This record gives sequence, structure tokens and C-alpha cells, in this order.
Amino acid sequence: MEDSSTNPYIPQESTEIHNKVYQRQSPLGKIVKIALIVTGSVSVIIAIALFFVFPMTSYEDKDARIALGNVFQPPDQLAKQIAVSSQLGFSLAYENQLYTGYGEVQLPVAEKGTQVTGETFDDNDLRVDRKYDFVRIRPLESADTSRGVVTIPPEVTVSAKITPEMLTSNEAKPEYEGLSRLNLFMKMSSETRLAQKTGDDGTTVTIEESKPSARTINDVQYQKIRYTTKNENHRIANEKYDDCYYTIQNDFPYAVCVTNIRPNNVSPASLVERIIETVSYQKPKIAVVATETTDDKAKKEIVDDTDVEEDTEESALITKTPEYNENPLSLKAIAKTQPSVVRIGTLYCADVSLKFESGQTATKLTDACVGNSSTGTIVSQDGYIATTGHAVRYDPKAAINGYINFAETKQELFDRLNRVLDYLLKAGFIYESDVTYLKNGATTGDQEALAKIENLGSLVPDDYISAEKEEYAYSIQPTDKPIVINRNVASKPTFAYSDSVISAKFVAADYDSKKSAQEKFGTEKTKNDTALLKAEGSFQNVVVPAGLEVKADNKLNTIGFPAYTDSGLSIDKIRNIPTVTFSAVTQVYEDKKLIQTDDAVLPGNDGAPVVNQAAQLIGFATYGLS
Repeated sequence: MEDSSTNPYIPQESTEIHNKVYQRQSPLGKIVKIALIVTGSVSVIIAIALFFVFPMTSYEDKDARIALGNVFQPPDQLAKQIAVSSQLGFSLAYENQLYTGYGEVQLPVAEKGTQVTGETFDDNDLRVDRKYDFVRIRPLESADTSRGVVTIPPEVTVSAKITPEMLTSNEAKPEYEGLSRLNLFMKMSSETRLAQKTGDDGTTVTIEESKPSARTINDVQYQKIRYTTKNENHRIANEKYDDCYYTIQNDFPYAVCVTNIRPNNVSPASLVERIIETVSYQKPKIAVVATETTDDKAKKEIVDDTDVEEDTEESALITKTPEYNENPLSLKAIAKTQPSVVRIGTLYCADVSLKFESGQTATKLTDACVGNSSTGTIVSQDGYIATTGHAVRYDPKAAINGYINFAETKQELFDRLNRVLDYLLKAGFIYESDVTYLKNGATTGDQEALAKIENLGSLVPDDYISAEKEEYAYSIQPTDKPIVINRNVASKPTFAYSDSVISAKFVAADYDSKKSAQEKFGTEKTKNDTALLKAEGSFQNVVVPAGLEVKADNKLNTIGFPAYTDSGLSIDKIRNIPTVTFSAVTQVYEDKKLIQTDDAVLPGNDGAPVVNQAAQLIGFATYGLS
């Protein structure tokens, strides 16, 4: 078996991981080590902690609880919050293990006719208090994403680019007569967005805006507008939406938007929505006045309102105090559940035949593969693992996109893309001009072109595609040794199994991939999304109770393995112990089959166990609805 450590275009195993993970062991050694590692490692740590800490303190001593909590969540691996503060009157915070940040500061206009320029800052640089008029927070992605042809994930932006003076200068215009300042602000913003319906290539898209609806977030009153963009150019239909929240605080207008929500990335949308809850407003430290340039376009000039000098001192990185440090019930529930939590790696591969209308095979995509990382819960001592269906099952059409993005080199990626485009052209689904557009878009990273490439499978009717040699492979990670991907002589990605990363087999699933994808994007509640895997061995399992009553405001803990937003399998740079997310029940649906909580499901937490304060299994985490 060849490893992929020298290949820059597939999930890499680092030297550190390679030294820790063994692919071959003697049968006896394997059995012994699996028994020790899988059923013992975390359990022994927890048992020792429980024996020495709980009996001595009856888990009432705060220091003892923190010490035990540090076993589950080592302090050096806890996420740090980066605080961003703008002198234009807003602030926010984001976790450095989940997100990456970007900010813009526009420099003052020197004189009329001078183009406005600016400075940009990233992540740690954002900890300095500046005149940010635009901040963008985006979830982290794996290295695989940058090597593939995929769109960026949903992101949240906070904008203060429209100033009070701009509002004042527009109030006198006839088309804005009678509007409140907030309605004027929303109209100006909407006009800017609707004007973007014509692209640089001359094509047009359809942009629809919803009626404003009131929203209250952290006692801040917003008006929310959804902008839905439909792009049907080049024979492939794209759809996305942006949710914008508008408010005026201290006479300054702000727009907070969650953008780029598409059918294939709707799950992380709720992750970036968490950032909105951290946004707060203060009195701006500066005044902003509008300046008319020679081309009659309003530009803004930033003028100090006080003698405040820019402070270059960085704000402190904040470690969020875990909820279980104060709550012994949560701590006990986590202690009982964590040994049964595993990370799941899924690979689906097939030889996908693409056909013409006549039924003749036009081309065959050999070893077309797609994969992801998720979480599972051991529900029986003999190795049954419960998780979500969408995390472990695929529609063959998904392998078309996987075939392109699982290429071994960048050149091979474009060769595979050309092969798929050539088929679509010969089958009459697209034209030569469409091929040129998509090839150029893949090279330049144009988001709409990349979205169309992600949707190539939608052009192929179900009876034009067949899959042979379908094969699923599952890897189970019960310890802190991460999943590793290798390739065999056929350049087919495979899991490197070891004593600490073991194989599993598929048992059953209740999941409709086509229906569920549309329900998620349409914010409908998917009714069926469960699956069961089986690993060989003896394990510690959670107890599945019967007849539990779940009500609003019940406190819950979700325990799962983190991953990137794109669920990439290159997880060696992500912490490899389970994380704990505390939340409360906000609503119970569908005869208690679906529960909504007030915190997002983190990437990789699909299938993670959700337990109540009595350590009883309530259910399994699934995607977050926007």
C-alpha cells in the first residue's frame, strides 16, 4: 500500500501522525491493543478521575470539578475567543479553532476626486482596536478545499460602510421621501445588492428580496431581509440566499449579513449565525462625514471626533469557561458519555458510467470517490454505532464531484473536470461556450462557476448514470489518534487502519439523500436521517432509555469530534478529542422525533450523542437549520 505523504493534492498524513499510526499489527497484538485502547483509554482516565475526585468531593468542590473537566477538555486545547472592536461603534468575537477573520479599514479621503483606499487585517491583527468598517468571519476549511473546485462556505459580515451623513444626504431625494432612517438604510442597501444582478461577463441573475421582518437578538432590534439569487446561465441552475439584519444604533447604521448559503453548504450556516449573537454596539469614537467626489459619488471621510489616539495594544485572547465547570450534573453526564463517542470517516467509491440518450456508455469515471468526517455513538457493547444517515450514505451523483476533487494532482483535477465537461457537451446538456466559462471559472476561482461545477451532476438524468463496484469504507476513531488516508496502486483513496483506527461495516440507514438536501435548503425539517454501523470488538456504550420527556429549556450536552466546515478528512490539524457543546431545548417537533436547540451543531458533530443532565441519551446531533 502506498501512502500519500508526498502528495500535495490529497489529504496528507503528517510525519507526526505517521510515526504514531501503524498499518500492520500481529493478530494477537491487534486484538489486545484494540481491547485496551478502545474500551480502556478514555474509560481508565475517567474512572481514575471519578475515583479520586468524586468520592473526595461528592463533585461539589469547584476546583475538583475543574480538574476532572480538564481531563475531558485539556485547557491548552480549548478554543480562544478573538475580540474585534471597531471605533465605528460595533464589536464581536469569534473562536480561533472554528473561524478565520478579516477586516477592512478605509483611509480618509485626501481631497475631492481621490479614490478611497484602505488597509486589511486578518485574525490576530483584528485584536487591535481600529476603524473597521467591514469585518468578515468565515468558518475554517480543510486544506483539501483549497486544492479543489468548491465554493466558499457561508460567512457572516458586519458592515458600517453606509454612514449617518450618507443617510442624511439621501433623505431629501424624492425617491426616498417619507421613509424612516432605518427603512432608508435598508432601501439603499437593497438597491446596491439588486444592482449586482449583471455580472462582469454580461449575464444577468434574478435577485429577489423578502419583506422585512422584525428580529430581536441579544436585546438588539433588527429588520431582517432575505436576498435570494438564482443564476440559470450556462445551462446549470444555481441558487443561494443571503440573510441581512439591519439596525441603527447610536444613530449609526449597521448591516449584519449571513451570505453565500447554498444547497450544498446550508449546514454550516447556523455555525456562522452564532457570530451574530456576539455582536454588540457602543457609541462610535469618531464622526464620519460624507464627501462629494468629482464623479458625484458619495465617498466618506473619517474624522476624529475626539483626541483618542489609536491604541495598538492587542486585546487578550479569551478562553471561554466551560459550562460544566459550574454544573456538576453536566460534568457527570459528560463523564459517562464521552467513552462511547467516536469519530467516523466515510469513503464512497464507485465506477460511474455516464450514458447517452441511446443507453450507450459515453465515459466511465473509474474510482470516483467522495468522503467526509462525522461523529458516532456506540450504543451496544458489541460495537453497534449510531449516527446520521447523511454522514455515511451518498447518491452516486455525488461521486461525479468527488471524482473531480479527489484527484491526485492539480493537473489531474483539471483533466478529470475536462472529461466530465466533454461528456456533458457530447450528450447535449451544455454548449461549447458553457465549457469555456466553466474551465475559466475553475482556473480563476469564480464562485458562480464553481457552484455550477458542484452542480454538474444535476444535469445528468437518473437513467443516464449507473454505478458499478460501489464500495463504502468506514473508519472508526475511538482515541486521539487521527484518521489517515492512503492510496493503493490504483490511486484510489483508502483508510489506513491500525490498532487505534478500526474498520466498521454498514448495517442500515433511514435516509433519502435527494429529498433531504432540498429539505435542508428550504429549511424544512427532514423526518428521517439515521444510520447504524458495526465494528468488531467490545466497547463501552451509552444506555438508550425509553419514554423520556423532553421539554423547552431542558439543558443538553452534545459531545462530538470536531472537523472542518467542509467535513474534510484531513483532520490532523484539528484537535482529536471530543468537544462539548452546551445548549438548551428551544422547540420539540414531530411527536418528539426532532428537537431544536439554541446552539449550532459544530462541523463534524453529525451523529454526536446529545444527553440530558441525567446522562440519558436524548438523540443524535444533525445539521443546523438556518
